[in-house]
Amino acid sequence: MEYDDIKQHTDPSLSMKQRFYEVYIQPYLKRKPSSENLAYLVDQAWNAWRLDIKQEETKRALFVEWMCVELRKQNEANFLTLVSKILSDAHDAGVRAETAERNVFNAKISGNIERIFRDTLEQYKVFFENDFKLWATIPYYYVHKTYGVKSEGKTLESYISIGGGEKFHALKNIHTSLSHGNPQDLIFGFDNEIRNAGAGHESWEITDKGTALLHIIDPKSGELKGTKQIELTRKQLEDLIKQCRKTMWILRMGLTLFLNNNPDFVSKLKRSREFKIKEIEGYLEEFADNRWFAVKDFVVNEARTEIQLGLKYSPKILGEHGQIFFGTAERYDLVKIEEETEYQYQILDILKYTVASCFQKPPEIKLKVWNDKDILLAELHYESAEVQKLYLDATENNIPKPKSGTLPVEKCLIAYEVRVPYGQRAVFEPILKLRKK
Repeated sequence: MEYDDIKQHTDPSLSMKQRFYEVYIQPYLKRKPSSENLAYLVDQAWNAWRLDIKQEETKRALFVEWMCVELRKQNEANFLTLVSKILSDAHDAGVRAETAERNVFNAKISGNIERIFRDTLEQYKVFFENDFKLWATIPYYYVHKTYGVKSEGKTLESYISIGGGEKFHALKNIHTSLSHGNPQDLIFGFDNEIRNAGAGHESWEITDKGTALLHIIDPKSGELKGTKQIELTRKQLEDLIKQCRKTMWILRMGLTLFLNNNPDFVSKLKRSREFKIKEIEGYLEEFADNRWFAVKDFVVNEARTEIQLGLKYSPKILGEHGQIFFGTAERYDLVKIEEETEYQYQILDILKYTVASCFQKPPEIKLKVWNDKDILLAELHYESAEVQKLYLDATENNIPKPKSGTLPVEKCLIAYEVRVPYGQRAVFEPILKLRKK
C-alpha cells in the first residue's frame, strides 16, 4: 500500500476509538469538548493505545497541564502570547514531521539498509529539532520562569525558536522533583548526542553487522569525545523513535487538556499569523470527512476574498453485525444505526466551520455539491455579506441566502455504530432503532 493509503485505511472503527477515548482521555476532561475537538481527542486516544501509553505517562501529561495552569497564574497575557504562537506554528511543524514519516515508510518499502538508517536518523533529528523544539517550549519556559534557568530568549515568541538541544539540557539538568512531576521525565527518548552524531553532524556509518555506528565527535577539535561511540540496531533505533512519539504525545496532550478545560483562556487566544491555504484545506477535509463529505475542489484567491469549493457526499462502509474485543475482558456487539439527514445542514456546517474558524473576513463562496454518484446537485454563489451570517450563532435567521442557486433538497444517509453488551444485540437493536425514530 502507498503511504496515504496506509494512513487512510488502517484506523479501527469509530466505536473502538471511542472506547480508547473513554479510557485514555475522558477521565481528565473537566468539560465536554466541542465536536471538532472531540474528533481530535478520539484520534489521540487511538494513538495512546498504539503507543502503549501507561498511567505513568498520563501523569506526565497532567504535569504539563499543571505547568500551563501555573504559567497562566503568573502572567496570563504572556502565556496567551506564547500559546498563540505555538498553535500558529503547529501546522508547519506537522508538515515537516509528515515528510519525515513518509520518507521512512518509503525507505522501509525499498529494503535498502543504508536508506532505512539514513531516513530514520533524519526522522530522529526532525523529532528533536521540530516536534520537541516546539512542544517542549512550555516546560522549558516554566523552568526558566520558576527556577531561573538561564535563557537567551529576548521575546516571548523567541522562546519557541530556541533549539531542541537547549531545551533538552534545561529540562535534563533540573534535579528537583515537584509535587506534580519531574521535568526530567519530559525528555525520554531524546538524546542530544544521537541527534548530533546522526543527521545533525553526519558522523555515522553502517557496519558489516547491519548496525549504525554513531561517532560522538567534538565539533571544535574533530576528535572523539573520549572513545565514545553509540551502536544501534534497526530495532533499537525504532524503539527510540517510539519513545520520542510517547514524549511528544505527553507534551501535546498536556496543552490540549489545558485548552479543553479552560475555554475562557481559549477565547482570548489570538493567532499570530494567517492560516495557510493548505492548512485550511487540511482542517476542512478532516471536518467534512466526519460529516461523510469529501472535498473535491478547494481554491482560494490571493486576496482571500473568494473561495471555490466542491463537496461530494462520500458515504463510509460500515459492516453488519460487528463485534469488538479488548483483550479477554471486554467484548461488545456493534449495532449499526442509519439516519437520514438533509444535505443542506451538513453543507452549512462545513461552510460555517471553514469560514468562521479560518477566515478573519467573510469571503465570497462559489459552491458545487455532488452526490455519491458524481451527479452535480447544486451550484451556488454566496456574497460576502451573506457569508457574514456564518460567524453568528446557528439559527434559522442566520442561514445565508445564496445570490444564485439553491442548496440540495435531497437527503443523504449517515450511519454509525453503537456498542452494546456482548451477546445482547437482539435485545438492544430494536430498542436503539425505535429510539432513533
